[in-house]
Amino acid sequence: MLAAAFAGYGIALSAASLLLGHAPIVVAGGATVLAGACGPLLTGGLSSRLPGIAARTGGVPGRAQGLDAVSYGLGGTLGPALVAGLAVASTPLAAMLVLGLAAIVAGALTRTLPPERLARGGREDAPTVPRALRLMATTGPLRRVAVATTLTSLGAGALSVGAVVLGSTLSARPGAGATLAATFGLGNLAGSLAVTGFPSRGEPERLVSRYCGLVGLLFAGCALAPTYPLALAAFALAGAVSAPLFTATLAARSAYSPPRARAQIFVSMAALKIAMASAGTALGGNLVGHAPRQLPMVRFLPAEVRVRVPATSANLGPGFDALGLALGRYDEVSARATDAGIRVTVDGEGAGDLPIDGEHLVVRSMMATFDRLGGRPAGVEVSCRNSIPQARGLGSSSAAIVAGILAARALVVDGPARLPTAEVLELAGQLEGHPDNVAPCLLGGLTIAWLDGGSARAVRLEPAVGLRPTVFMPTERGLTAQARAALPASVPHRDAAFNAGRSALLVHALTSAPELLLPATEDRLHQGYRAAGMPATGALVDRLRRAGIPAVVSGAGPSVLVFGSVEELADAAGGLIESEIPVTSGWQMLPLDVDARGAVVEVDLQHAERGPVAAGRAS
Repeated sequence: MLAAAFAGYGIALSAASLLLGHAPIVVAGGATVLAGACGPLLTGGLSSRLPGIAARTGGVPGRAQGLDAVSYGLGGTLGPALVAGLAVASTPLAAMLVLGLAAIVAGALTRTLPPERLARGGREDAPTVPRALRLMATTGPLRRVAVATTLTSLGAGALSVGAVVLGSTLSARPGAGATLAATFGLGNLAGSLAVTGFPSRGEPERLVSRYCGLVGLLFAGCALAPTYPLALAAFALAGAVSAPLFTATLAARSAYSPPRARAQIFVSMAALKIAMASAGTALGGNLVGHAPRQLPMVRFLPAEVRVRVPATSANLGPGFDALGLALGRYDEVSARATDAGIRVTVDGEGAGDLPIDGEHLVVRSMMATFDRLGGRPAGVEVSCRNSIPQARGLGSSSAAIVAGILAARALVVDGPARLPTAEVLELAGQLEGHPDNVAPCLLGGLTIAWLDGGSARAVRLEPAVGLRPTVFMPTERGLTAQARAALPASVPHRDAAFNAGRSALLVHALTSAPELLLPATEDRLHQGYRAAGMPATGALVDRLRRAGIPAVVSGAGPSVLVFGSVEELADAAGGLIESEIPVTSGWQMLPLDVDARGAVVEVDLQHAERGPVAAGRAS
């Protein structure tokens, strides 16, 4: 009977492989069903012979059961490896045909087993399958063991799907899911070898209950593992504990089954486990397929990303909270996902003052982006090299926000598809509170930004050729919040109308007619109200404008943005600063270009294998 089952399995498996794609799917499916019908005899039927063979040969039943578990462990590790190797070396069909041939050879080997001795009455007293099932249902220990092991098989079946999902979630490496499955098999093999050398002792039913509970906890640990290395450990432990569970199950079947019904009970329980494992695989696949779309699985590139972001000047005079210009001075951020913790280093501007933990604005922006994308890594490592002065009205906070968003997006596989540029701008505007700086930082050039239903929008314009901005920067700092607090709740209608006209003119002047920049940069909406809080800035703007030089407060100040070359400004500005403006700590003149590119992202795949891939969990 066993030899026929093995041969039938091999022939049906080979037939299904040959028919697939060359015959109606029903025909190939029928051959597959036939192969599956032989499965319980291949497992339970063969294992039911162990007690008799061990008794006849003087073997220890527990050690024999351990060796049986070893054979399952070897099959679970070498089998997939053999199939994968054959499929790569030749074709998947060849691999399946080899498996079918192996089953036929195994059937021939079963003919070498010692013949089974039957007690008085022979096979006539052997119960039918329905009677064996009734025995399982009415015999307390058998019933409890059957329920416990079949429920555990449900989780084992789902674990095969979970390995694929977790592999793609926790690691970007190809074959990560297969590695998890192989790790389970290796753990099972190790556990089987251990049970062979040190058989479990105790009441079989109690052992089954304990091991089922432990395996269930480890299955949950596999599903909830926050990092790939922890998932590997959980899969290995789950496989290792599954080995003594298997031997305890064999011992329970042998101890609680009537001798004449042993083969039927072994086969019936094996069939239940196979069916429940298949149901678990189907259930796991359906649960993954119906996972909420708002919680997508996230994978992180095992690489370092670098982001360069420009300084910006907002408002540009009358364009309050709307106009912005990207400037040729940059911050650079390097980031990668790690297994745990947050590590931040800062060089250049802000070193020693900015936080070097999760409170750093780049990190906070990254975490907000990861949340938007569906999951955070276990940790991040961030390096900031800053040349944009802090708190000077040159968009340092917007640069940090844009850099953090783009770094996080670049670290996520398919990040740009998940978070398009329009949504990057929207998120950056939410984090900054207004889009006038984040828009030119992201897009480069001259931008017009506005809010549409609370969401940031922007258009990019090409500045006029030859536009040369220069920044006068004081040593003292300014705070945007304080500058905004100086603004009144309302302004005269005539001032609002004045600024509307000047803002429209400014767009024309910056893109086509720089000779109109002096009148186009006049403002009545915000600069005058803020002058009392930064008198040196206000005085410098006034003196420069009186000299015919287009000058405005850069952003919320205290820096001053001037449209003109250094040659045009040096004499006039130098004299004004030295003799007429009440500055206590001096000014620095920064001649800058207009940045046309905006934020630039690079992914360094050369560092892809230098560190473990971080975990991605649905948020």
